[in-house]
Amino acid sequence: MTITIDSTFSVYQLLQRIQQEPLTLRDRASMTRISYTIEDATRLNRARNRIFVGFQRYSKMLPQVQRYREIIPFAESVYVFGVPDVELPALERVVYVPLAPNDYLSKEWFVISAGPQFNSALCSNERTQIDDPDASRRFEGLWTFNQEMVDILQNWLSSAVDAQPLANHTR
Repeated sequence: MTITIDSTFSVYQLLQRIQQEPLTLRDRASMTRISYTIEDATRLNRARNRIFVGFQRYSKMLPQVQRYREIIPFAESVYVFGVPDVELPALERVVYVPLAPNDYLSKEWFVISAGPQFNSALCSNERTQIDDPDASRRFEGLWTFNQEMVDILQNWLSSAVDAQPLANHTR
């Protein structure tokens, strides 16, 4: 299946429109810790969540392939967005969503996990350049557990990848 994403599609801009909390600036190390926290919640809790993750470039996912092999048995599905600069291994229940280098999403780092057990989303826009040294990379965004916000994001992203949106759920 080939998925084509509108080049102006942006998780970060949607978040800006619906969020009530101020956006904050985070460094790459903080973004990695937050991403791991969201991913671990699926893996450790064996949650049947749908996960959307933006790596900007597929090569940024390569070091994370083993983590995702551990997440996949529990996730409902995983959608990986990025510029296809390397070949990624075929993984069950993982759909790769190729981006063009000038797409808005290729400048965003996001991890969205939605499901009946928990909801969490990290959505950000890089304020530096992806090729800058990791220690100097900065992102503006938000980490939220707000179920309504995560439902909006997962509905929007599910539609973008031609997946049936998850039914809205309550805790």
